[in-house]
Formats: sequence, C-alpha cells, structure tokens
Amino acid sequence: RYEDAANSNIRAIEADEDYISQCQAQGVYPLGYYPHNIHFLWMAASFQGKSAQAIDAAEKVANKVPVGMANNMNYLQEFLAVPLQAYVRFGRWNDILTTPVPAEDFLQYRLFLHYARSIAFTRKGLYDKAQGEIDVLKELAPEKEEVSDEPTEPMSPSDSMAARAPDNVFKIASNIAMAERAAALNNYAEAITLLEAAVEAEDDLPYSEPPIWHQPVRHVLGAVLMEAGKYEAAIPVYEQDLKNNRDNGWALLGLYQCLEKIGETQEASKVKAAFDRAWKDADVELTTSRF
Repeated sequence: RYEDAANSNIRAIEADEDYISQCQAQGVYPLGYYPHNIHFLWMAASFQGKSAQAIDAAEKVANKVPVGMANNMNYLQEFLAVPLQAYVRFGRWNDILTTPVPAEDFLQYRLFLHYARSIAFTRKGLYDKAQGEIDVLKELAPEKEEVSDEPTEPMSPSDSMAARAPDNVFKIASNIAMAERAAALNNYAEAITLLEAAVEAEDDLPYSEPPIWHQPVRHVLGAVLMEAGKYEAAIPVYEQDLKNNRDNGWALLGLYQCLEKIGETQEASKVKAAFDRAWKDADVELTTSRF
C-alpha cells in the first residue's frame, strides 16, 4: 500500500511543519521525527517509481539536517545521505558525481558517497575510477573491537542486532559496488557471489522503518542473474523480495521478464498485469529491476 504510505506521510509532514512553525519546536522533534516522516515519503514514492517525488523528498530530508551536528551523530549522517540513495535508485549518475566530498569525520555519509560514486563510474564505463572509489570504501570498514579476556555482560538480542548494523551496511555497500563493476566486466560468477553475500547481510539487519538499507539487494541480484542468463535462478530471488516488499514494481518487472524468458507466458501475463498496476503512477520506465 505504497500510495497510502506516501499520502499518510504527506499529512504527517504538513502537521509537523504546522507544529514546528507555531510552537518553534527545538531538539529531537525537528531533528528526528520530522525528517523521519519525509524519509518515509521518499521510500514509499521510490517503490511507486515516482522519481520526482522521491528525489524531492530525499533532498528535503538532507536539507533539514544541521550539518554542524551531523559529524558525531550517525543517524543525521544517514539523513544527509538519502539524496545519494535516491540518485542510485533512479540512475542519476551526474548528480552523484557532482556531490561534494565531505570532511573526513563524516564516516557514515562518506560510506554512501563512495558506494554511489563507484556505481556511477561503473555505469559510465570508467572502471578504473570505479575501482578507486571501491578502494576508498574499503578504508571505511568499521573497526573491530579488540577481543578481551575479561568477562562481559551478555547483550540483549536488540543490542546485539544494533551492533551488527554498521558492519552489515558496510558489507552491503562494498559488495554491491564490487559486484556492479564485476558484472559490467562480464565477471558474473564473482558478481553473483558478492551479491549473495550482500543479501545475507541485508537479511541480518535489525528491523527499522524505513529499512536501514535503501534498496532491496535482491533487485540488484535478480538483474545480474538475468544479465548472466540465469533466469530460473532469478525467479526465487524476485519471489522472496515480493514476500518482503509486496507488490513492488521493481521485483514484479524482474519476475515478469524471467517468466517470459523461460516460456511461462500465462504466468508472465499475470505478473505483467500486476506490474502495470504497481507502476501506474511512475514517472520512469524500467528496463531491469535496478537502474
């Protein structure tokens, strides 16, 4: 119900802006709750293929972040990075490559920036530059805490999952960046292995709204499997994504294309009808399940 999600968050944003304006609200509400609703709008619009609305919301999220506070607050850096995620989602490669590189202490933001730049360079056929971004990205790997012999209190399940999030986000970003470059160079076996590892890391992320990772990795894995001619292997990838994110047009398109390729025309026509419904308000045309 992506349209309902978008509309409810538009109403929430309007209510927030009215409240913040009238009450001159300070602190966590305008910093966290208000951008959170705009963030939700970006995600809902992205699943509908509404690139203009999604990118507008993404840029608005970032514009609401006080940059001076973001260098030591990871969640604010994640808000700053939402435009980069929108540009990757909708293939806005020049917008990525003209985004300024921030100060070194913006580690979370820089992770998304170098991931996005590597994909943009790959799409432009500049594979050496893409590798350069991947090399920088690898330097941003989360530091492992030293193992101590001292006994420690056991972590709760929620604390344990939260501790895994930065490491898993790095794994997802770096593996997708390397996989996209490998696939562009026809190294499909390497690309598929990397993306399968990224899917595993994404599945292990803690629950969050919107999800911590901006684009389902299965949309990328399915597309690369299709490029490799592995249509039957791509089908369960898309089917699982549709269980995770029901009726989303990205996965429906991929599933339809796979079914067509293997001659399942009757089932393909049903999926195509579902895709047409899901994509009826989109302002972009898809050729695969990712740009």
